[in-house]
Amino acid sequence: MKIIISLILFAALLATLLPGCSAKEKTEGSQTAGGWAIDGTEMTDETKDIFNKAFESLLGVTYNPLMLMGRQLVNGTNYEFLAEATVVSPDQKPYLCVITIHKSLDGEVSILNIQPISVGALTGDEEEAPFTEMAAESPEAAQGAAMGGWTVAVLPMKDADAEAPEVKAFAASELAAKKHTTLYCLAYQVVAGTNYCYLAVSDTGFPELVYLYADLEGNVSVSDCRTWEHGSFTTPAE
Repeated sequence: MKIIISLILFAALLATLLPGCSAKEKTEGSQTAGGWAIDGTEMTDETKDIFNKAFESLLGVTYNPLMLMGRQLVNGTNYEFLAEATVVSPDQKPYLCVITIHKSLDGEVSILNIQPISVGALTGDEEEAPFTEMAAESPEAAQGAAMGGWTVAVLPMKDADAEAPEVKAFAASELAAKKHTTLYCLAYQVVAGTNYCYLAVSDTGFPELVYLYADLEGNVSVSDCRTWEHGSFTTPAE
């Protein structure tokens, strides 16, 4: 009997150490003043309007919002977006960033923060922050700092060819069987095989960054999978 109990405890401990997505449950209606609410929803006409209004007078960089990651009630509402950014200049490559926008109670919209993120930060040490803060002095500097060997190539999965390597890799992974909804392949990295970074929504409704590795024989494994941390790069509204 003691042997059986020990085996059960060992199996439970082993499950916590294996890479993969957590079974964290989403609590509906959790938005409170000062606290971030889980969103993980595709862009709607309302959120597109808020985003576009904030950037209507900003020149030099184009921003394409991918998903509303969260919102916070603070003298109005803070909105946190994941976006693709590209410097308006020849031969510039896109990079990813977290953008926080505040909409006041009287409808005024302002940008609180634009934070370039490191696509590969989650694939290293467990204690490393999910995103690398970059004090870039210009969009060009942010672009160069944000990659680290990864190529940002945002692909909407619902519009992608079923034979595209990004689609086939996700379909072959264990996450497809767990009913994860993958919205975008955000980036890839060619190694001895290929690493892929996806923006997905778990079966419990949480937005997640999913990292897969496809080897040269086509075998696919989950490298990492993390629930999005809301408000990580925000500046509180004054």
